[in-house]
Order: sequence, then C-alpha cells, then structure tokens
Amino acid sequence: MSMAQDRFFKTDLDKALKAKGIKTLIIAGWKISGSVTYTSVGAMAHDYTVVIPMDATSAGSDFETMIGFYNVLNSGNANLANQPLKAGSVTLSRTDMISFQ
Repeated sequence: MSMAQDRFFKTDLDKALKAKGIKTLIIAGWKISGSVTYTSVGAMAHDYTVVIPMDATSAGSDFETMIGFYNVLNSGNANLANQPLKAGSVTLSRTDMISFQ
C-alpha cells in the first residue's frame, strides 16, 4: 500500500476532523483504486464511517473501477453487503442519495 495516497498518513487530518466532531466522511475522486481506497482505509483505521458516491469516483477502466469498489467494501471493517452507514466501514452510494444534517 502506498502510504502517501492515504491522506491520513503523517498529516493532522484526523486531529482536525475530530476537533470538529466529524464522524462520517464522504470520499470521492480519482481514483478508486488509489487515493480513494487508501484514504478510506486510513479513515476506517481512525474510526470513521465512510461513504463513497460511485457516480463521483472512477479509475482508468470499468474493470479497475469495479475492482476498486469491491476492494473498499472488503477492506477494514468489511461491508460486502453494502449495509448503509455501517459504523467504521465503507458504504457505496450515489450523490443523489446523500444528504447533510
């Protein structure tokens, strides 16, 4: 695993988020098989619940994208059934299903 792609590694990100009481993260971007995966694993290691909108995240090919989605559901506190907002785990969703409270 490339630690440099985990945005929690050797940064104050965890401290800054916890100072604001944030417990759930929405992670999107390029690419699911790189930074998105590594940062979601880092987030789970720091006890965050993670939501990844599938329509706002991809990779170089459809195959790589699907493998990336499988990998995040199978990482850390695995959520292969994609149970919504499973604590300390990743949930795959869509942007139109995400709301803020």
